[in-house]
Amino acid sequence: MVASPAARRSAPSTSGDREPPKKRRRSKSPKDTREPIIFKSPGLKPDVRLTVVGQVFHVHSIILKLHSNFFRKFLDSADKVAAPASVSFQYDYVSVFDADGAWGLEPAAAKATSSSSEKSLAEYPEAQAREIEPFRKLLCSMYTRPYTINDVFELLTLVRLADYYCALPNLSGTISTALLGSPMFERKACLRESDSDASGYTPGSEDSYLTEFVQRAGEIILAAKKLRHPILFRECFIHLVSALHGCYSLSLQALRNDKDLWLVLNEGKSSLRNKILRTQHFILMICLDRHLEEDLRLDMRNAYFQRHPEYCSMGYRQLLAILDKEKHFKAIRSIEELLQNNLALDRTNFGAGEGPYTNRYLCAELADEDMPWDAAESDW
Repeated sequence: MVASPAARRSAPSTSGDREPPKKRRRSKSPKDTREPIIFKSPGLKPDVRLTVVGQVFHVHSIILKLHSNFFRKFLDSADKVAAPASVSFQYDYVSVFDADGAWGLEPAAAKATSSSSEKSLAEYPEAQAREIEPFRKLLCSMYTRPYTINDVFELLTLVRLADYYCALPNLSGTISTALLGSPMFERKACLRESDSDASGYTPGSEDSYLTEFVQRAGEIILAAKKLRHPILFRECFIHLVSALHGCYSLSLQALRNDKDLWLVLNEGKSSLRNKILRTQHFILMICLDRHLEEDLRLDMRNAYFQRHPEYCSMGYRQLLAILDKEKHFKAIRSIEELLQNNLALDRTNFGAGEGPYTNRYLCAELADEDMPWDAAESDW
């Protein structure tokens, strides 16, 4: 089986101490010939060849060792056979596969054990593409080359690879730009949400679709915590707090199992509810005013009182349009705080109470010092 990240981090710098992989085979090159992807660095000649699911990469050992604890430990392991002087690459690694399809890199010279019943990912073009591009982007992060994350699957795969190759700190430090330009935060990335959403949300118009990122925030926040990336974590946090006990049933158990994360989410939910209660107080005080115009009272009832307060962001937005700015300034200020949009990556151009966020709040706050990890730790 593929070694766990903890095992790779704690392993000595000799691969001879590792248990030999069971039922693994090297990936076969696909029928179509792929041009090698060459990463260049001024004054350096590529001395490493990596064959990843049929795709060849020419890279530099000094870069790999600098940014990956995996390569730092195993490229120059004690039992590694030295490459002949005539060979172009000092290091030659290929992807090998477990019976369950998990893969990792091992020296090409190593004798591979295989089973006739096994199949390689290289035999499946779709699976091949899903692994090659995230791996290329992991290398881009090491070389500080620009890259963009196209969808949630690619993001989760990239974090998984960075975790396996012990390169999470490097990826965390380079991924911000890739997230800011990602199409997964745009409206065209929106998907239908289930009619059975416990929050009371019902899909309707084109604008009432949630992005895949929002729908899978429960999965992504676990990757963001592993990556220790405050911006990505906070983006998921805001979406999850808004519907913590309603949506995300598929990832709810995984969130509960992480005690630190579950505590942070519940504290965020409590803070949101306090904001809602404070705003409700001001609205109630307005309604108790016996001098309130009957037309305004009726408009307030239609906009606000027919909805559950936790799913009433659209109602609060409607109240802003009908309340008197001079008479009801306290209520207006409280509503504006409740409708504040704290998202940093979202590109739908909608706020709380609008479009896909008709019944959601986006005002949850989380300081960097309250993130569920040790910010002082530089290698994890």
